[in-house]
Amino acid sequence: MMSETTSRFPLISPDAAPSAQEVFDKAAAWLMSQAEQCNAPEEVDDEGESVGGGYCCYRSVDGQNACAVGAFMPDDFARMVDAAGEQSIDDVLETYPQAPAWFQIHSVLLKDLQAVHDGRSSRPAALADVAKKYGLLFASPIQSEGASK
Repeated sequence: MMSETTSRFPLISPDAAPSAQEVFDKAAAWLMSQAEQCNAPEEVDDEGESVGGGYCCYRSVDGQNACAVGAFMPDDFARMVDAAGEQSIDDVLETYPQAPAWFQIHSVLLKDLQAVHDGRSSRPAALADVAKKYGLLFASPIQSEGASK
């Protein structure tokens, strides 16, 4: 059942032409505020064995959580992509012509942001690495704390 609240997504309009810095800034802010990963509910069989789910998805069932890339997807599009099962950003770009056009332009950056969401390392450190790789600015909370001491 869908939540009655208004969706906060997409963070950037599908029709926009954002810079890499804009994409990074929105994704970083989202990932730093996100309480938990966005995972598909785990499915179990009658014997209690896992038969699917549990993987990172683009949008939560209630529509209030999203992965780094799912946060840029309109609600209906994210639900359609998730209904097909676990898919990388490359899969999305190859399969869905209705993906936001700017996804293609920033596909490598989106892959790296998706890896930050899916990864097990510190998000601030991982985001700082992505920013450095692309020559982007990032005011990491780790860096900010060190600067104030």
